[in-house]
Amino acid sequence: MYNVRDASATGFYAHVEFASRSGKQSIYASLQFDADTGRFTTIHCPTPGATQPLSFAKAVERKIAERN
Repeated sequence: MYNVRDASATGFYAHVEFASRSGKQSIYASLQFDADTGRFTTIHCPTPGATQPLSFAKAVERKIAERN
């Protein structure tokens, strides 16, 4: 399981750095969200099989839905 180490957003794009529990490894992901629906459309992550970016994107979707 990875933890969010750093995150930034520009418009409907989020750039997230996930750190391993030990903090020795990290992965980066870019997430794109639809401006009209708030749903994620694209995840770019160079680490095959990384599940944390998808989990993060779904959590963001839930928060956006709660605000609408």
